[in-house]
Amino acid sequence: MTLPNFAQHALYLATLGTALALTGCGGGAGALGGGAGAPSAPVADAAAYDDMMSYCGITAPTGMDATQDGWSSNYGVLQGAGTVYYGSTIISPAGSAHAWSTPLTMSVPFTNYKGVTGPVVSSGYAKPEWKMGVAIPTVLSPRSVGCVTETARVYTPPTIDLSPGYPTLPQPQSSLIWTSYWSSKVPVSQLQGTPVDGFELVSNFAPASGVVYFVIDKASFAAPQTLSICRLAPKATQWNCVQPSVADAGENWSVTTSSPAPGVYVLLSPTPQ
Repeated sequence: MTLPNFAQHALYLATLGTALALTGCGGGAGALGGGAGAPSAPVADAAAYDDMMSYCGITAPTGMDATQDGWSSNYGVLQGAGTVYYGSTIISPAGSAHAWSTPLTMSVPFTNYKGVTGPVVSSGYAKPEWKMGVAIPTVLSPRSVGCVTETARVYTPPTIDLSPGYPTLPQPQSSLIWTSYWSSKVPVSQLQGTPVDGFELVSNFAPASGVVYFVIDKASFAAPQTLSICRLAPKATQWNCVQPSVADAGENWSVTTSSPAPGVYVLLSPTPQ
């Protein structure tokens, strides 16, 4: 069973600053145990366990990983129809009873898609600290599963393969699409502003507390106080946008809001499209 990797979490804690501490996730690297002050585990929807495990690209744990207290986590590349994107996953078949003071984090790379229209290609450069995702408590019910994946994905149509002798045709070009577990077409056009990037939190439980965060570069966002974090709840049609907290993180900004819940999150710029 994979328990918290403190070296990995240290990067997130350094960039998120004090925002995590304000949610009750803590700031150290110890186990708080299960005393009277420990948070209760959020209820997990066992009926959605297998389907979400498949969507998140998670292989069912076996052996001790399927029965031992704790959780397993993974980060890697996922594939959809014409898309390749990043995902960060957790699964806890037996539940996690310990309230670790270092939160459980799921994050994916952040890309500035502001103003992108028409054919696009995926950016070939990003700093490791440019991230978006969630940090949540480590107490989990049995059969808990979840993932954070990119919702803005570069779609590449199938290539046109012509037999010899036929005229050469232009190959289809890549384009940016917004898709999620709940909708093949996330309605970002409804947002009053310009979507920059976004992710989905797919889980069969609602975290008891935590932080939604975007770590973005200062060079591209000179006025972070004008940004919004917008959430589209599962199967909802209306967005809920809030003004986030902004913290200085050296060469970057840490843009956060509290109370993560399943759904799609988008960082929104006020600049009209």
